[in-house]
Amino acid sequence: MSADVPLKTRLNYSLISDTEKKICEIRALIMHLCLFFAWFNLVKPHDALKIEIADCAAF
Repeated sequence: MSADVPLKTRLNYSLISDTEKKICEIRALIMHLCLFFAWFNLVKPHDALKIEIADCAAF
């Protein structure tokens, strides 16, 4: 695939500054955390929150 892309449009990772590399890494980490929490919400809904609400309503 990279052979089809002109050399000028390819991203040269060595030309990116250290700050930009850190920003890219942080953005990727945030994206992965968001995906994990979205998946976790689908797999295991907030049962603990429902129990707390039920306990408060009993008083």
